Amino acid sequence: MENEEEKKKLKWPIILAVAMVIIVFFIVIMLVTKPTFKVGNFNLDKETTNYTTIDNTTTYRGTCEITTSDTKNVYIVAVKITKTGGTGNETYVTTTIVSNGKGDIGTYDYGDEDEITKPEYKFEVVGYTKFKK
Repeated sequence: MENEEEKKKLKWPIILAVAMVIIVFFIVIMLVTKPTFKVGNFNLDKETTNYTTIDNTTTYRGTCEITTSDTKNVYIVAVKITKTGGTGNETYVTTTIVSNGKGDIGTYDYGDEDEITKPEYKFEVVGYTKFKK
């Protein structure tokens, strides 16, 4: 009779220990397989119009590459963009599709030739989700 009571007392701690091991295993798997995204090359092109009857405008168009080593899955990636200069400072979040390990973010700023300055951009990946296959 004492053996049965001892077995009952040991039953729940063993179940909890097994459950904890399973949970830790899944957490480790999730951490190991978590993709990382890198903000790569950023190219900024400048174009100024040459009008004779109205003020000239200057346009800055940029492209930034977002990459990951996971080339098998498709992700939608949220990127926080902080712009200083140009027509004014601003921070906003945009998204891009990363497929085959690559995606692009575009920037655009324009203004009167005499009033706009060359904008500076900082990019930060703030989130992502994987598309189902």
